[in-house]
Amino acid sequence: MELAELDSIVKWLNITQQQHDVLSCIYALEEQKSEINPKNILDAYKKTYSKSIQPSNLFPLLKTLVERDIIIKKEKANYALNSEGIRNQLLTSQRIMQKELEDQTYVIDHIDEYFKSIANHEKQPILKYYSYTDGFEKLAEILKSCKKHYCTSTFPYIAWMPTLAYQRGVEAYNNVLWERCLTKKVLEVTYLTPLDMDLLYSRAMKVFGVDKLAYAECESMLNKVEALLERNENLDIKYLENPVGFFVMIPERNSPTDVFIFLRDENREVIGYIYINSEDIAYQAKQQFLSESKHAVSLRDPKGKVVLKKIRKQFAEKYAHSK
Repeated sequence: MELAELDSIVKWLNITQQQHDVLSCIYALEEQKSEINPKNILDAYKKTYSKSIQPSNLFPLLKTLVERDIIIKKEKANYALNSEGIRNQLLTSQRIMQKELEDQTYVIDHIDEYFKSIANHEKQPILKYYSYTDGFEKLAEILKSCKKHYCTSTFPYIAWMPTLAYQRGVEAYNNVLWERCLTKKVLEVTYLTPLDMDLLYSRAMKVFGVDKLAYAECESMLNKVEALLERNENLDIKYLENPVGFFVMIPERNSPTDVFIFLRDENREVIGYIYINSEDIAYQAKQQFLSESKHAVSLRDPKGKVVLKKIRKQFAEKYAHSK
């Protein structure tokens, strides 16, 4: 047996450092086939550790090791390792460690449920109203550390042109989207949208005030949707003619915890947001979003390209006179 193996054994026996040192000396004397008496143990101790141990301190150590069945006392004050006693103690230690390992494995397997249960019991949902601009700024700040983003929108903000984004107060939000999704590609973004060109045109008119400019801006944004999808695998824009329920934005780090619910006026313009911080509500909102997405058409698919062609044609028929 190597000395390193003995070190492991005595560690599992849960003995003190000084008991360990004495046991090492006894083992060394057995290896040398020398008598294992107090005098030889004291000599071996001094030789091994370059320091002495008083006989008055040695005898209590030997007595404890005998009582622990780690060594046995033979005739003429000689001692020997008790292999059977050591084996039994190691088996006991092994059973304890196996039980601890099983307990630890169980906790690891259920850690998410455990902490989620604590959070659900201890943390009440936080609800707050944000104005239009403040809501986008709050969302932009959260998205800086997110991995995913789900959004129901009349038209995907990520495809807005900078001028419209600035004039309509979504510049901070769009800057984060453009940087993290389109440039760094560390953010996955999924939109669910009816591609409402009427509302988009109305917004463009409020900014530019000229039919020709508003039309050109909307046409550019519709073309940008297709271009962005071709260049960015981490972006998905799904078309759904009539999304059900609230329009929401859900930023997600490792799991969703926040939800922004759109508030609109009589002209369907966003006027503010209800912000909710709650794991349960955010999880349910995400599930509803994913459920709705199953009925939608991804605009990067062949069917999606047909949808874009149809939307582009309808928009031209209605507003082409503005060109």
